[in-house]
Amino acid sequence: MLTKEKLAERIAASMKTPAPVVSLRIPREDLDLARKQAGEKGLPYQAYIKSLLHETLAAREKRRAV
Repeated sequence: MLTKEKLAERIAASMKTPAPVVSLRIPREDLDLARKQAGEKGLPYQAYIKSLLHETLAAREKRRAV
């Protein structure tokens, strides 16, 4: 589960080495929902989206390994 502490750790780690810039087209409804959820957690929405992506990819990879 994404916590403020985990997100803060990921943000700090990502600032150590520059990440590649990627452009994505996201449906307006999804972007609005991400902004709302990030705001409720007091987080920047882009960091929130990156964290959700990371968690989902890691979980899928873990399931594949089992």
